[in-house]
Amino acid sequence: MKKYAILLFVLAIVSCKKEAVIDYALFSGKVTNAQGKEITVLNDNESFKKVIKLNEDGTFSDTLKITNGNYFFHDGKTRAFLYLSQGDNLYVNFDAKDFKNSIKFDGEGAVTNNYLAAKEKVMVEIFGKSKDLYSLDEQLFVAKVNEGKSVLENMLTSTSGL
Repeated sequence: MKKYAILLFVLAIVSCKKEAVIDYALFSGKVTNAQGKEITVLNDNESFKKVIKLNEDGTFSDTLKITNGNYFFHDGKTRAFLYLSQGDNLYVNFDAKDFKNSIKFDGEGAVTNNYLAAKEKVMVEIFGKSKDLYSLDEQLFVAKVNEGKSVLENMLTSTSGL
């Protein structure tokens, strides 16, 4: 009987152990040809904003206390979409002079963010500026939208790990 009481006591203590809650993402990277001295990370409604200073060599690193969701970052001129999850350890590398063509993510969360960067690039290539798209006649507009939908669906299904 004593053995059962000790076992119950040990189980009670072990079950009370609290796991560390990870409520942050690590975000770091390197900017080549940086035109500013900082990177700014914001969420969709701008209730979260974090300005990260660039080091002399263009590198940066910070811990972002976040909730899972959509964010974007910018270098003062160009912006990119991000999806951040608690526990991510995301590294981004880009050339500020060719932001959209050079951006590449590595680390935990990279698959989703590389997809978002590629999707943004394709949308700009296919749709151009929205004023140009909306000035098309109906048949061309529908054809352009269907082309974009097809390309984006193919990108989504061919991206593994999402």
